[in-house]
Amino acid sequence: MFRGTTIKNYGADLISDFRLGVETSKNGLPVHIGFNHVFNSMMPAIQDFLGNNTDATGTVHIIGHSLGGAVASIAAEWLSLRKKVKLYTFGSPKPGLEFFARRLTTNLYSETDDNIYRVYHATDVVPMVPVYPFMHSPTNHCGYQLPSNSFISPSAHKMVNYAKSVNGHSWDTLKNMGEQTADANSIERWLKSDKPLNPANPKTWEWINEGLTWVLRKVIGAAAIMLQAPLMSSISLADKIAWILHKGFDLSVDAGGWVLSIMRKIMQVLGMKVAKAASELTRQFMQIILRRLISRMSNEAVRTVRALMVR
Repeated sequence: MFRGTTIKNYGADLISDFRLGVETSKNGLPVHIGFNHVFNSMMPAIQDFLGNNTDATGTVHIIGHSLGGAVASIAAEWLSLRKKVKLYTFGSPKPGLEFFARRLTTNLYSETDDNIYRVYHATDVVPMVPVYPFMHSPTNHCGYQLPSNSFISPSAHKMVNYAKSVNGHSWDTLKNMGEQTADANSIERWLKSDKPLNPANPKTWEWINEGLTWVLRKVIGAAAIMLQAPLMSSISLADKIAWILHKGFDLSVDAGGWVLSIMRKIMQVLGMKVAKAASELTRQFMQIILRRLISRMSNEAVRTVRALMVR
């Protein structure tokens, strides 16, 4: 079991939670640098435990909340090559890039048993960060979304409230409780709509995340692999995304139209003056917008964690 951020280790954990760097895991996959450092610091104790219990058989159940959920995910991917593993996370941020998420899904998921139980409240902002190309596992469904209050709230991140939400339910009933992730057709409709966005509504940030991911894949496709490269540490995540999106303007009118649509949505939710034409969106300006988006979402997650610290 991996705990979340605590008062005792507040400073170190907060840095680990919200550093956006990427490095390779023990199995060579791109993961969040902060979460990976936490896991690596625990590796000697975990290896000692496994070495002292070589006669143990069966399934290893790995559980984590908040930061602990991200660390548990990295631990599960590492251990899945050695033992049968089941992973349970509650309110976890995204632990690694898409390559990591897909490998973890492949290693653990089966047609008869999920083996990955990602639980999150709809109004918990922590599972929304970091933005794509960071992703959750399993990649073949959106997890176990639990309904909660109408607006983003620090209380939605509390483990005690997760315990209340799942109490008395089976995994089958939990899977059908929440509103599931949007499909491609609904994302297209959302991008084309002029409906005002409410930053206090958690669905707004989910749509922003889904829309940004969809547009990156739509306009560039395989070139989005660039986002997965840990070696490009000198280039910020916002700069990578801006570079790829700006290339979309060079591909076709259709691709450029989708880029303009998602950037207009992001500008609206950030309270910025919305661009009317693609010509207003230079790569440098897009970098500024995306930096603000990443900062806004990270700050919301930090605020949530800090609010729980002082209670």
